[in-house]
Amino acid sequence: MDERSARTAVPDREDSEPPLVFIGGHARSGTTFFCSLFEGHPSVLVAPKETQFFANWSKFSHERDVRQRFLRLVGHAWDGRKKVRVDRVERGANWRPLTYYRLIEEAHPLCERDLLTFVESQDPVGMFRELIRLLERTIRHGDRAPRVVVEKSPGNEFYFEWLRGRFPNCKMLYIVRHPAHSLHSILKKRRKHGRELTDADVLGTILSWRMSVAAAEICARCLPDAVQHLRFEDLIRDLPGTMARMCAFLDIPYDRSLERASHLGQPWRPSTHEEERRGPQDGRPNPAMLEKNLQDILTSRQLDLIDRFTRSEREVLGYPSARETMSAADRQLPEAQGAARGPLLSRLKARLLLSAPPSLTARLVAGRNVARLRC
Repeated sequence: MDERSARTAVPDREDSEPPLVFIGGHARSGTTFFCSLFEGHPSVLVAPKETQFFANWSKFSHERDVRQRFLRLVGHAWDGRKKVRVDRVERGANWRPLTYYRLIEEAHPLCERDLLTFVESQDPVGMFRELIRLLERTIRHGDRAPRVVVEKSPGNEFYFEWLRGRFPNCKMLYIVRHPAHSLHSILKKRRKHGRELTDADVLGTILSWRMSVAAAEICARCLPDAVQHLRFEDLIRDLPGTMARMCAFLDIPYDRSLERASHLGQPWRPSTHEEERRGPQDGRPNPAMLEKNLQDILTSRQLDLIDRFTRSEREVLGYPSARETMSAADRQLPEAQGAARGPLLSRLKARLLLSAPPSLTARLVAGRNVARLRC
């Protein structure tokens, strides 16, 4: 075998590859902060960004352009008129901007024909396994192989039962946040983009939160040894104790680096000025992360909708009502202006789905997602 063939050959080592750990949770539930805590651990390899790989498979697996197909599958391409988003990846002592595609070209120099075969394999499991192997070769904490590989994408809970059958040693960490705080963060982001918030938006977001929690509960019942739940609030209040419990579940040694969030060697910080004020300080959790002035976005009617439709889940998770989480000072602040109720059809559809058992709707969504992977 010549030098190039030896360099590009990929050994078949499914049994020896490090176990995968999928971090799941609803959007804006602290998944990014939680994942960033693992980045400094010497035994853990963390994918630089959430890939949304399995969610994107059915959308982009038939993209004609090879490079765009691969980039879209790992969730890091914009539309064709813009440049591909880049991530900074550590290569020894040097820091350089690399796309996932360039990262893989350097770690595994494939010719265009080989890449075409790789991308057109129509095997999501094999392609994801190859992506993890290439990341493992490129991003290392020293020369030691990682004991676990962590991938975070909101919505992993809908795929985990199926993934467990393909990756027998994989595990899932599911993080949940108070529904009012999670929904407030989502809706606030939508308003920044110029959208008027309606009751239909609130009901739809409540529905997605309930389905996410139900999907995680189904996974925990079916695979109790492979799923670990945690609350975002517990993570902030007792970071060392919570992370020690996660290490015991993952069978990795506890390290002090777990007490400080980082991203590619730098302290992790939120993206906006307002979130940074309440966000972690120098990578460490800030109690202000648990504070939310709910009334600056949500009306009294919308707060009542959240409390009404999340009551059963809150009781199981040990969460109080939305109003009880507000401080006395926040209750004195003026509430948001009355929002429109939104399209009647959207509200009726959301209320109909909310009246169904959450486990049923979660099963339907998970079944639909897995069916798309088999297309």
